[in-house]
Amino acid sequence: MKTPEQYTKLCRNLARKYNAPWHFDDLVAEGLLAIYHELENNPKSTRTIVVAKEAMWEYFNLKTRPVSIPDVNEVRYIHMDDTSWIENYSNWSESALNWLALVTSSSQGTLAHDEVSTEGPEDAFIRKDAVSKIFEAANTVLSGRSLEIFMLYYKEGIDQPDIAYTYDISQQGVGKNLQKSCDKVRKHILNRKLRV
Repeated sequence: MKTPEQYTKLCRNLARKYNAPWHFDDLVAEGLLAIYHELENNPKSTRTIVVAKEAMWEYFNLKTRPVSIPDVNEVRYIHMDDTSWIENYSNWSESALNWLALVTSSSQGTLAHDEVSTEGPEDAFIRKDAVSKIFEAANTVLSGRSLEIFMLYYKEGIDQPDIAYTYDISQQGVGKNLQKSCDKVRKHILNRKLRV
């Protein structure tokens, strides 16, 4: 288990990504609360970075809005092709969810903290297809810690030092793990003759 100072430093680093000094302390507090709640439920959790990021995103993009809108799970599922979760668990109307999709697509940051894209629609479609094939291949050939590190780095955008800190390994160990994982994914894609 890390010290409170280390968790605070992690949350401060994550909160800086929002470039919102008027919300900085609140973002740090939301991240810390999420981490401690996660550790209370599972003291050996390796998801501390993920839960802190989700809590900060939810606070900045949902809780600071002057209206009541669905929680982070509905936001996450609204952008997926599989709508079964929304159909089974959401109490919101279709028009409200369409509005939410519009708001979150233009909100600052995303759950994955993607950069703002300047590519055209055709390039975006090709990239999205390639990325989905890469993550599909990763889920097929990787498992355990290797899969978690791969997804944290490439999908969630977590830096290598933060991953090393979370898993209590060296940054060089994270780099080697990522290199081996990339080689496995690349070989799988080439063997299946997928177009990436």
